[in-house]
Amino acid sequence: MYSPKCIFPVLLLAAWSVAAGAAVVVSPVVVIEPDDYAEGTVLNTIVPEVTLGVTTGPGIQSPAFPVTANSDAQGFAPTGTFVFGQANVPFFNPDRRLQMQFHGEVGIVSIDFAHPDFFGTHSGVLEIYNADEVLLDTLVSAPVGTADGPLTMTLSRAEQDIAWAVAWSEGPFGRLDNLRFVPIPEPAALSLAALGLAGCVLRRSRR
Repeated sequence: MYSPKCIFPVLLLAAWSVAAGAAVVVSPVVVIEPDDYAEGTVLNTIVPEVTLGVTTGPGIQSPAFPVTANSDAQGFAPTGTFVFGQANVPFFNPDRRLQMQFHGEVGIVSIDFAHPDFFGTHSGVLEIYNADEVLLDTLVSAPVGTADGPLTMTLSRAEQDIAWAVAWSEGPFGRLDNLRFVPIPEPAALSLAALGLAGCVLRRSRR
C-alpha cells in the first residue's frame, strides 16, 4: 500500500457550503472507501446518495456488472489494501468503467487512481455529466506507474450540476479507490437553515 501524492482539495475536506441568506448550510462529504467493507461486498447501493455500476464503453450506459470491494493482492491500492472491483476483478480499463449516478446534484467529485508498470505508465480519466447526460468536463491524469505512486483525480463545478461521473483507466490494470463527493443540499435543507436563522432573529428581538 502507498499513499496518494496529491492532497484532496481543502474545499472538499471542509465540505461544500451553500449560503442561505446569512446562514450557511454545510453538506457533508460522502465517502465510499472499499477498505470499509468485506471482500466481495457489492457496493452498487451501499450509500443512499449514489448508485454505482460498471459500464463497458463511452458515455452513460446501463451498468453491465456490479461494483465490488476487493483486496489488491499485488499491493497497488491507493489507500489501505482494498480497491473498487468490477464483479470481483480489482482493476478498470477502457472496457470496464466505474459509473456513478448521484441522487441529487453534486458540486465536486474525487477518486484515487493508481496503475502498475505493466505495459508502461498510464493515465486515469474522470468525466462528469449533467442530468441530461451531457458531458461537462473531463480530467485526464498524468501517466503513472508503480514508481510514481497513486494520485487523486478531482473535478468540480461552480454550477453544482454534476449528476453523473465516470472513472476509468487508459491502461489495462488501473486501480480506483476512495470515492468522495459533496451533494448539494436539498431545498428543504436550505429552508430549515433559513427557519433556524429566523428563529435566532426572533429570539434576539424578544430580549
